[in-house]
Amino acid sequence: HYFLQFESLTQEHAQARILTHAHLFLKRPSALPRPDLSIVDEGFVFKSIVEGSLLLDQLMAARAKISDPTLHQLSRKLRDALESGRPLLGKLRGIGLSASDMRFARKLEYKDFQRPKLLPRMNIDELKRALKEFRAQAPRGRIELWSILARELETDREESLGVRLSRRDDGVSEINLYFRRDIQEQIKSAPVLLIDADLDP
Repeated sequence: HYFLQFESLTQEHAQARILTHAHLFLKRPSALPRPDLSIVDEGFVFKSIVEGSLLLDQLMAARAKISDPTLHQLSRKLRDALESGRPLLGKLRGIGLSASDMRFARKLEYKDFQRPKLLPRMNIDELKRALKEFRAQAPRGRIELWSILARELETDREESLGVRLSRRDDGVSEINLYFRRDIQEQIKSAPVLLIDADLDP
């Protein structure tokens, strides 16, 4: 592992910069020069796949800061579509819902969304706890849910690849989410050399 100070990464004379896979999906800091060539190993694929979940009941939970009744109506229609057992995207289109409806719901959900409170004085345990609480909050899961469906409804598929309804061992219904993070445009605008670092077939 290489631990490099950020200042060393921003120096113009630097010929090579070593960054973690996470930087592929983040906006490039303005102080970081644009790459002439990016060399990436195959491990980034696993970092791009994200899984999440939320309880079905959380889809219908009251939103403290949202009074627009449209969100409740969209949530109810989505819950009914999930429970119908039919191909989800086809079912949503059949009841007149579109990608724009999903984006509208996502926009409303942000009103009930709280960003993590991360402070410089926090130690590592406090930072981890704050991030864990941030990731567990229901609005974040609902935002991801609407985002996935907005993208998928713009395809020709009938079945959703990113949203599944399952039942846990305790009988509670859970919405499982699967999505892929996109590589930032600045990386894709430069030549990319993909290498198989471990030669594992």
